[in-house]
Amino acid sequence: MILNLIIILRKFLRITKLNKLIALFINLFRSSDYYENKFKTNMLNLINKNYCIWDVGANRGLYTKLFSKDLDNDGYVYAFEPSKNNLLFLKENLKEEVNIEIVPYGLNEKNRKVSMYQGSDQNGATSKIVSNNIINNDKNQLFEIETFSGDYLIEQKGFKAPNFIKIDVEGYEYEVVAGLSNQLKDNILKIICIEMHFEEVAKRGFPNHPSLIVRMLQKHNFEVKWTDYSHIIASKI
Repeated sequence: MILNLIIILRKFLRITKLNKLIALFINLFRSSDYYENKFKTNMLNLINKNYCIWDVGANRGLYTKLFSKDLDNDGYVYAFEPSKNNLLFLKENLKEEVNIEIVPYGLNEKNRKVSMYQGSDQNGATSKIVSNNIINNDKNQLFEIETFSGDYLIEQKGFKAPNFIKIDVEGYEYEVVAGLSNQLKDNILKIICIEMHFEEVAKRGFPNHPSLIVRMLQKHNFEVKWTDYSHIIASKI
């Protein structure tokens, strides 16, 4: 019910363009990274030192490093980043870390090759998986990547099952979660933290994906809390 209200409200604000005015008003009193920092603080407080963490959409490794520092010798981080450009920075930023494995492909509902668009922002944070017909310009920024379901990597490729997952994949959140269906059933997985990209999933034609994610998590006994209008932290009950 709450999620449906959030989706309706976001759509109304976007159509009326009131969202920009509200954001401007809020930023007069709060820094632009207020919500991201709140999400980060809540997320880091839930990490146990021996966790296996999957950082899905690691970008240049900001969160990956923070996760790593919270772990002991038994803890481990997989940093998933399929963008070739972002990978160069990620490898450089994490070269001193010993409990991190960089994984150069994406997660999906099933194993397949897909098209990825390299974001034009300075940090490559807006890089995303796309349908070819969505991108009309900058075709040279498109490249093919491999994606696998999380269940496949664990069951067939020997990846450690995650206790904690962070997902920031610019509108591809549903596919990532759906590809971990066996893990959702398992009590090994304790925490899932997701940035929901409402506008990106709407562009792809799947505006109901955030609702489906929440229902999927609740079905598997996760308590879902919104830290703000675009971030959720789900904890196994």
